[in-house]
Amino acid sequence: MGTYTDVVKKYFVFNRTEIRDIIVTVLILGFMFSFRQWGIEKFNPNAGIQNLISALLIVALALLVHVSAQRMYALSKGFQVEYKMWIYGLLIALVICFVTRGYAVLVIPGGIMMYALEGHRLGKWRYQMSYKDLGIVSLIGPLSNIVLAILFKLMLIVAPGHILLTKALAVNLWFAVFTILPIPRLDGLNIFYSGRMTWVFVFAGTVVASLLLYFTTSIFWSIIAAVVAGLLAMILWYIRLE
Repeated sequence: MGTYTDVVKKYFVFNRTEIRDIIVTVLILGFMFSFRQWGIEKFNPNAGIQNLISALLIVALALLVHVSAQRMYALSKGFQVEYKMWIYGLLIALVICFVTRGYAVLVIPGGIMMYALEGHRLGKWRYQMSYKDLGIVSLIGPLSNIVLAILFKLMLIVAPGHILLTKALAVNLWFAVFTILPIPRLDGLNIFYSGRMTWVFVFAGTVVASLLLYFTTSIFWSIIAAVVAGLLAMILWYIRLE
């Protein structure tokens, strides 16, 4: 059994299929996020191309951090993670984007498949991969986008109103909220199957945290409010549905 560093060096690299899926996902989502930024009063190709490039870079960062965080954590537990785009979900989102003229941007990129690396298990041996394992690894993705959004929020405190930082903040929050939804192929469904109460807490907390991080200035109180909202949602879910 190798060390964690050895396992990361061997298994962290994205395969060709993943690279293709990541590129397609970034292109489609980047186009949608820049759909309404091709000129204010009239079509402006120069402004549009600049906004498209910035959107592509921001989406690429959000997606790579999302998947890489999941992969790093999974490898620490003896699992391999592979990103799979949901092409039908991306096409549906693209159609909705056109129909609504860019007002509705749905971030439904896809999710992960996870495999056990039996020869490289670190720590306690488990005889098979469980929904709990898959749920925890899936949760790391949206949480990583929240953390990245907090970093951009801190930068906005230093440079308030910065257009690119504001866009990066919004994209990462959008990633976190949408990927936590319990929809097939997304991380949220894995979290939901691993534990409904956990999903309720995470979903409510993510939505509240995202709204407050975007519209308010206090990071600390945004996190506190998110935790409180998650706990209240769990209590209500337990009383009404459990």
